[in-house]
Order: sequence, then structure tokens, then C-alpha cells
Amino acid sequence: MATLKGFVRSRFGKVYTVAMMALVMCMMAVGSAFAAEGDGTPDTTTVGAITSAFADVKATALAALAAIATIAILLFAGIYAWRYGKKVFSIIAK
Repeated sequence: MATLKGFVRSRFGKVYTVAMMALVMCMMAVGSAFAAEGDGTPDTTTVGAITSAFADVKATALAALAAIATIAILLFAGIYAWRYGKKVFSIIAK
């Protein structure tokens, strides 16, 4: 695992390494939920708990993304307004 982690980090960087590790952990959690019963049927309480946990993670991630997106949109709008306003005023000043 250490060599795969080093390979991914050298090729793609830390962000992708963390994302890949989170994906593997999610796959392991879901796989263990479906293998919880001995006869091959999934344990409904475990599957329900994992489903609700993933729903909580999704809601938290979307809330954080919405907050960050609002700030980012305002920031980039300000940068573009400054840049194009500077061009317009330089054209008018000539």
C-alpha cells in the first residue's frame, strides 16, 4: 500500500491521494456491510446506518460547497469587474 500511495502522490498530488484513500475506505465500508450476514444477504441495519452516514456526509459537503461557491463567485466577479473596468476607463481616458 505504501508504494501505491507513493506512486499516486508522485503522479497526481496530495489531493488525489486523499480522495483515493477516502474512496477506498468507502468501498471497504460498503463491502463489509453487504458481507455482514453469513448467507450472503446484507444486514439491513448496517446498510441503513451506512446509507444515513453517507447522506449526512453528502449534506455537509454540499453545504460547505455552497458556502465556498458563493464567496468564490463574488471574488471572481469582483476581479473581472476590476479588470474590465480598468480597460474601459483607460479607453475612455485616451
